[in-house]
Amino acid sequence: MKAPLALAESLSQRSGRSVVVGDGIAMSTLLRVPLLSVAMWFFTGSALKTAELDYCIGEEMDVDIEACGGGVIPGCNTKYVKIASGYAQCKETDGNCVTDKICQKAPTPKEVCYAAKTPDNQKYTGDHWKLAPGAQKQVAFKVKAKNDAHLSFFGGKKEQGNRYEIVIGGGGDKFSWIRRCTSNRCHNKHELKKTGFNGKLSEEREFWATCENGKVQWGTGLVVGQSMQQEWVDSDPMECEYVDIRTGWGSTGDWNFCVRGSKKSCHEVSTKDNKKYTGTHWMLPRGPEKKVVMKVKAKNDAHVGFFTKKKSNQNMYEIVIGGWGNQCKNEVVTKTKEINGDGFEEKEFWATCADDGMLRWGKGNQIGEELMQEFKGKHSCDYFDVMTGWGSSGTWEFCMLA
Repeated sequence: MKAPLALAESLSQRSGRSVVVGDGIAMSTLLRVPLLSVAMWFFTGSALKTAELDYCIGEEMDVDIEACGGGVIPGCNTKYVKIASGYAQCKETDGNCVTDKICQKAPTPKEVCYAAKTPDNQKYTGDHWKLAPGAQKQVAFKVKAKNDAHLSFFGGKKEQGNRYEIVIGGGGDKFSWIRRCTSNRCHNKHELKKTGFNGKLSEEREFWATCENGKVQWGTGLVVGQSMQQEWVDSDPMECEYVDIRTGWGSTGDWNFCVRGSKKSCHEVSTKDNKKYTGTHWMLPRGPEKKVVMKVKAKNDAHVGFFTKKKSNQNMYEIVIGGWGNQCKNEVVTKTKEINGDGFEEKEFWATCADDGMLRWGKGNQIGEELMQEFKGKHSCDYFDVMTGWGSSGTWEFCMLA
């Protein structure tokens, strides 16, 4: 970041207006930059120091000038621009998008992101996305919902009744609250009487939420910890290991959300000798190519399924590792004698499915390593599941990659 004097010279070239800051140093403000932006530097004796900067909120604007543009710009308060000294936040004032204050660009978070739609049915999706390891569980999300955008932290994959629930824009977008629910009975509601969080269905809003040892927080924007709206601490903490979403009460929802803290979502599961997929159908992270790395113990017939719809075996791709007698159409066979082993040795594989229908798999724990097969299909993939049978059970560890 430039020193204040260098910043003043840079800004002076863009504006003929000068102001006096600190010990009489003449500084010029960038066109549409309020004095707050240049007043972030201060003096202690003769030593020049910088105040700690907030992270920029929202997304960077692609503009040719070092200012927020002026005029009416949709979503102005969640945009920022590159300037000579670094970055500056935008702010809507009197209907115009103006440059507000200097900020620092937030580091790129480690995250796994998903897209989901929720109907007007007051029910959680049941996907229960796994949260990343760590003391503080974090999610950041964008949602279009005119009211009642619900997000809950759960302690288990199959858990429904015990949870911490965050309701954004409940009661017709009149209230928001945090509450603890046990055995599907919700109590200890902590209300925030503030309207306008959701608004029109055509308007996408940004939020974040965290859970750490019974302390539940949420706020606006995508920078966790900034613009906090509400916090509640439970004296009898519940575990937070999974997250799920829902809408209802006259509203549907269109969600894009990210689990923060890791660039992969990992799971462990055992499969029986029953020729049936587990039925869990894990949602694959967003991206043009869905990627999975896995370890499996199975003496034969380790089946990997990529699905287009949850709980449906229609329009699926199936990779059979070490199998025999698969009857699916468009079967592409590669001889891989004893690829699984005796069932006591853990083997590593990877598999990908691209949006254009290209399916690949190989050996090893690196995507692209030792390619075994590829096949060009006609549809994309949204869900993942595994199974064994034909005389073999299986123990799996797999990670879906961002």
